This record gives sequence, C-alpha cells and structure tokens, in this order.
Amino acid sequence: PQKASLDTCLFGNMDKQLFGRADETRSLMMLKKKISDYMNNTHHHSSVNSVSNQGNKYLCETVFLSGYAGSGKSSLVNTLIHACNEDSWFVLGSKFDKQAAPHMILAKAFDEFFGKWRPANSSMKMKMKDSFSQVCRHIFGALDDEGFRQLCGLIPNYS
Repeated sequence: PQKASLDTCLFGNMDKQLFGRADETRSLMMLKKKISDYMNNTHHHSSVNSVSNQGNKYLCETVFLSGYAGSGKSSLVNTLIHACNEDSWFVLGSKFDKQAAPHMILAKAFDEFFGKWRPANSSMKMKMKDSFSQVCRHIFGALDDEGFRQLCGLIPNYS
C-alpha cells in the first residue's frame, strides 16, 4: 500500500512518475506548455481559442478526463494542478456529480477557488495576489447590486 500511495503522487513526492500514465501525463504537460507559450508570447495578435476582453487575450482550455473508478483520474489531475501551482497559475477544478445541478457544480468550484485564494492567504505570491484582485474587480464590475447579491448567495467566499 505504501508503494502504491507513492506511485500515485497523492501522498508522495510530486516528482515521482504516475505508474502506467506516461502518455496521459505527457498530454497534460503539453497542454500546460501550450498555454504557457501562449501567455509568454507577446507577439500574439489573435487566436481561434482566445477570448478577448477589452483588448486582453486569454487562452481558454478545458480538459475532460473520463475512466473507470480507481483508474487514476484524480492522480493525473493532482499532478497537473501541482505543476500549475509551481508556475503561479490559478486552477479551477470541479468534479461531475450526477445528483447536482450543473450551475451548483460551477458555484462550488468558484467558492473553493475564492476560499483558497482570498487575499488573506499570506502564502500567495505578490503576482498571484495582483491577478486575484484583478479577477475580483472584473467580476464585481460586471454585476449590478442584485447580481452581486445573487452571486454571493451561490459563492459565499466571494463576498
């Protein structure tokens, strides 16, 4: 059991390889590199996958993992999240639940995001604090009073 827990990277050092998941790990790291390259490229003018917001370009990527229970999906996600956190990225994650309404799955994901990264988190790097504040300002600026009240009802950690 101890060797298995180390192989999954959930409880062990994240530098260890996931057993039997080299192709999947490589695909996720290539996606991360694609996003990094996009964000670091100051000469990009447009992208099919980008979303424009007041002249700023954002690359939006979605990853869908499926598989049998116990096949290592969570370990793959945790490996990707660790790599993203090392590069000062924010990662918003959610897990499908057949019993929950889709908007509540997203609300839970955002609530966890705001709870984890609120400015009171002293371990957050300055670059991340600035980015977090910018995300909050953009959301707040897009809402009227009623929208803000409803959002805070769904995402208590935002208020």
